[in-house]
Amino acid sequence: LLSRRQRQMCIRDSFKDMLDTWVSYRNRYCSLYAQTYSQYDGSSPSYHQADCIMKMTRRHAEDMKALWQTSISKIDNN
Repeated sequence: LLSRRQRQMCIRDSFKDMLDTWVSYRNRYCSLYAQTYSQYDGSSPSYHQADCIMKMTRRHAEDMKALWQTSISKIDNN
């Protein structure tokens, strides 16, 4: 049986792995998005890429906060 601290560390490591995977996905997605959208409207790909990264990161942070709070409350209740 794992101690509370060990469970927290496992959750933290899982979130870190998930974040690393997500950042890689976000960067590839936003690069493709920027290239495609800049061809559509003739603007700079760097603007579209930065905008995409900002929006996706903000949304991801909100989702992660909700997941983290749920995970911690479940640990506290066990």
